[in-house]
Amino acid sequence: MKITKIETHLADQFTFVKILTDEEIYGIGEVHPASGTTGTAFTIRGAINHCAEYLIGKNPLEIEKNWQHMFRRTIFRGGSDLMAAIGGLQMNSQKMLKKKLIKGTQLSDSIHLEILTSLFLTA
Repeated sequence: MKITKIETHLADQFTFVKILTDEEIYGIGEVHPASGTTGTAFTIRGAINHCAEYLIGKNPLEIEKNWQHMFRRTIFRGGSDLMAAIGGLQMNSQKMLKKKLIKGTQLSDSIHLEILTSLFLTA
């Protein structure tokens, strides 16, 4: 599975991000504007676009690998707008993993490893 497109949608002060894949599995997540920052959805959209440059063509089920890369490729790590964008994108990846499991498709060893990793990280 590969990410083919990342879309942002504005609704009032809320930003939603949608990740589409080549297997027609998608995820939608909310990106909350971080408190005490610019207060505009445009900075978050910029952070989403920055992350999308890396994510297009990547496997969304490699959640930890993608998170680490998005976080580490920025100059000012941990900025609240960037972290909000990464959180919304990661939420989508977790939803896509659940959809893939529900579909009952055959899972590779790397996906099993990702599931175990996700279980330990959220415990």
